[in-house]
Amino acid sequence: MYSLVGNFKDVMTSTKCGIHPRMFRSYFNKDLENSHIAEFRASGHGNKSVSLYANRVNGGKLLSAWSLYLVFDTDLKEPTRRGKILNPHWIEKNIIRDWKRGCDGRNNKDCHICPAACRLTSVSPSWLIDTWRLCLTSGVVNAPYIALSYVWGKAPFFKTTRQNLPRLQLDQAFFESHKRLGIPKVIEDAIKLLGLLEERYLWVDAICIVQDDDEARHDQIKNMASIFANATVTIIAMQGADANYGLRGLRDISEPRNLVQEIFTLEKGSRVISTQEQNEAQNPWSQRGWTFQEQVFSGRQLVFSADRVQWNCACGSFREDLTPPPASELIGQCTQYKYRVFSTSLPDFSGYAKLVCQYNDRQFTFPEDALDAFRGITSALNHKFYGGFICGLPALFFDLALIWQPEGTCERRIPSKVSSKTEICLPSWSWVGWKGKIDIHSWGGRPEYESFKGHETIKKPRTIPLVQWYSRSWNNMKFGCH
Repeated sequence: MYSLVGNFKDVMTSTKCGIHPRMFRSYFNKDLENSHIAEFRASGHGNKSVSLYANRVNGGKLLSAWSLYLVFDTDLKEPTRRGKILNPHWIEKNIIRDWKRGCDGRNNKDCHICPAACRLTSVSPSWLIDTWRLCLTSGVVNAPYIALSYVWGKAPFFKTTRQNLPRLQLDQAFFESHKRLGIPKVIEDAIKLLGLLEERYLWVDAICIVQDDDEARHDQIKNMASIFANATVTIIAMQGADANYGLRGLRDISEPRNLVQEIFTLEKGSRVISTQEQNEAQNPWSQRGWTFQEQVFSGRQLVFSADRVQWNCACGSFREDLTPPPASELIGQCTQYKYRVFSTSLPDFSGYAKLVCQYNDRQFTFPEDALDAFRGITSALNHKFYGGFICGLPALFFDLALIWQPEGTCERRIPSKVSSKTEICLPSWSWVGWKGKIDIHSWGGRPEYESFKGHETIKKPRTIPLVQWYSRSWNNMKFGCH
């Protein structure tokens, strides 16, 4: 429910209050100057926060992600005051450890078993970084581990090879790893961060996969979704264009951050902070193809983004700029079920279509990886979609899946090695053969099983295939573009 705050003139020029104009200019920034604003509206979220909206003259809505929170006062202890004023350079001491301990203490099984990953084959990493001994150790230790999700970037950096593998298994091999070996800062920071998380083992793809061992590398990449699903926590380095940006703001571990918080003092002395929900699509991490399934299958996430840190688990989301809600409000706010396609009892074509639309405009260094990086999704859905998937399309709805259409311009995905047989996995008739946004409305004729719920005469709705599809064997064939 939206409430009218006032038109542009009332809020920005006619008001006698000196706070409103400054506040609104802070929120909407350049949009106030470059757009024709008709009016401002506000929406309350219970008694905890207020979100502000701006509407164009032609009716189009502008920025709507800003929220206002009253600053928490230890003397008043009012539950409506949730905002926290943060140190601009350093993350609060022990807050990360407290989030993990709190989650462990609640013992919510959904925090440890990601619903999306329940059908994946459980695979152990080949290698792990032992952050106590500062060396590589075999993954057969069968111990809990933390995974790191990050972007490599274009600059070359140190990776594990068959030649340096024996040396990396020696104690203290990773001591001062950035200075001595050229290991990027994000990995060195993550190694040190494990002490705060009270864990010992860390998995990082560049270090825990032997990069020039093609057979082992292919095996680990094929099971990447399972590796992240089995991690006790995934550290997501969402900020920074490359691996050397690091996990900033961790005192005695990493470089300081540069956090800017807007704080407004009202007439009676109360203070208000503004918090903007981050637009994840704008950062490099959210634009990379491999990070999509890493996010989908990670049950508990420690996210570094926009100079802030946040903990996500099945209990809910915990942000350092907000005091946590009461324990009674936590269980049941499951963040994982935004991917309901994995938890429904019936094949959910709509859910599958949404995943494809979120995924297909992401970037790959090697275009032929587009199918492998989505393989964890299809593997988790195989038991729901009878017949499995053919080049990313569900065989159960193959005729329907074929009618996908792009939203705007698409770019043909061509294997980096023209002679590679991976070309067969990038056919022109599948979305996986093209990079670009998919028009979800082109799948408008999708079957909707949800409408059957609660219907008395249909106890077990099911799909009966009427068309049998065949394909020729791929062995000993010369492949070309379709």
